[in-house]
Amino acid sequence: MADWIVGLRKAAVEPRPRASEGELAQAEQLLGFPLPAELRSLYAQMNGGAFEPDVALYALRQAPDAAGVVEATRSGLIGLPREGVWRFGLRGGGDHLFAARRSALEGLPKEVAPGWLRELPADAWLYGRKNTDTGELELFRSLQALLWHLIPPVESEDFGENTYVKAMNAVQEALDALEESTGDAGPAKRKGKKQAKGTKAKAKSKSKAGVKGGARRKPAPKGSPKRRPSPKRRR
Repeated sequence: MADWIVGLRKAAVEPRPRASEGELAQAEQLLGFPLPAELRSLYAQMNGGAFEPDVALYALRQAPDAAGVVEATRSGLIGLPREGVWRFGLRGGGDHLFAARRSALEGLPKEVAPGWLRELPADAWLYGRKNTDTGELELFRSLQALLWHLIPPVESEDFGENTYVKAMNAVQEALDALEESTGDAGPAKRKGKKQAKGTKAKAKSKSKAGVKGGARRKPAPKGSPKRRPSPKRRR
């Protein structure tokens, strides 16, 4: 699960259970075109919800207490084409949240369309809000950017738990790779890497006092006989 979806679930005042694969496929079949990947990933984790300040994400299907993505998309949005546009939320009663293919927004005035819009391929999905009262339109490259613009991220001790798990996995993989490259094996050696560093440092300092080619010999005590060289053997 993407970290931003984890954070969004934590920010929800009224989170809803995730949509099943069957419900996602049914919504796509009813409307005749696929859900954008980001929107599909979001609904696979939470089927709509309410957020502060005054933001609502629709459930896939309309319910007595909530609007539905399928029904809202079918009704369309003034100023946007019906084909290739998903409606999935509302802010404050006037800002409608939507996803649209870049090709569906070809007719936007230059003063409204951002410069990066032309850089995207025709089948790329982008996200935005459209105010039906003022006609204001704002576009974003990703669903995450749109929702974080409208919904303040949650700050808590356990926020980013997926990031922590991924980081720990990456550290473990790096340690394993280092272990293989150095030939260091076994849990005892892995636990003793820090002690090994200290030992190496001590050994290095001792080696400076040694003699090249071998260790320095201790001087013989006074009064001890000198050692005679052994006679050469005859061949």
